[in-house]
Amino acid sequence: MSQLAKAAEALCASKYKRTATPSQYIAGFNTRLGRQLALHRTQHAIYCWTQVIPLIGAPASPIRQYAARDTRNSNLNAKNAPSLCLGHAAHYWKFGDTTSFESFLDWYTHA
Repeated sequence: MSQLAKAAEALCASKYKRTATPSQYIAGFNTRLGRQLALHRTQHAIYCWTQVIPLIGAPASPIRQYAARDTRNSNLNAKNAPSLCLGHAAHYWKFGDTTSFESFLDWYTHA
């Protein structure tokens, strides 16, 4: 796991409750409002999936939107992120640093 991915996971762990013990590839979290976020732990940048919510005021744009029927990482499953796995729509995001990621988390937490 890259230092950036480790920092992103630590940031999420300081703000949110984990959905389960992380797998080698995915770390899932629940916000206080019950929204889910899952980090892709093996990337060099920060990649994450979130539930689809209105993007009003978002500090970034998702790089992909998954329809409920679109396949995605097989570790994004009912254990790690039940609201983000196949059968649910999801946004996929990329961040190059923890500052922009933290700004995104602040938005996602309150959106």
